Amino acid sequence: MDKLALWQDLAKRFESPFITMDIALQADGSWFVVEVGDAGVSGLPMGVDELRFYAALWNHVVGEPADR
Repeated sequence: MDKLALWQDLAKRFESPFITMDIALQADGSWFVVEVGDAGVSGLPMGVDELRFYAALWNHVVGEPADR
């Protein structure tokens, strides 16, 4: 099972129609769930530049700079 399918399967076990799940990759290559919530407090921390954050995320995932 690929990682996305694993997290989707786990998320389906919750009764809430919308959740957030924080996961982390450990140094040994294993994954674990840090926190699961109802998304009521999801969002970036105060003081984080949203454009810079999402541009860096895009660049990391896609491998090319995002258009601004």
